[in-house]
Amino acid sequence: SSAASDVYKRQVDTYHLALVKEAVENTQHAKTGLSETVDVGTYLHRIFNITKKQLGVSKLYQYFKYHDQHFKMQKAPDGGFLVSLH
Repeated sequence: SSAASDVYKRQVDTYHLALVKEAVENTQHAKTGLSETVDVGTYLHRIFNITKKQLGVSKLYQYFKYHDQHFKMQKAPDGGFLVSLH
């Protein structure tokens, strides 16, 4: 791939990261400061029209795992995942 397309990809990744962070912040439970990944996904889709496929994952927790320098993830009691910002 060309240098220009690499730069573009990095810009898109940076843009997506900012939107995901905003989605996490806006879906946090007041008491715990944690967001359910399913809520983050719904927010991304409804507010920003962004899908998991556009983020390059089939499950949102994979995205958080991949970007673990920005996000902290833990298992929820119901078996789902909870996420917060680092």
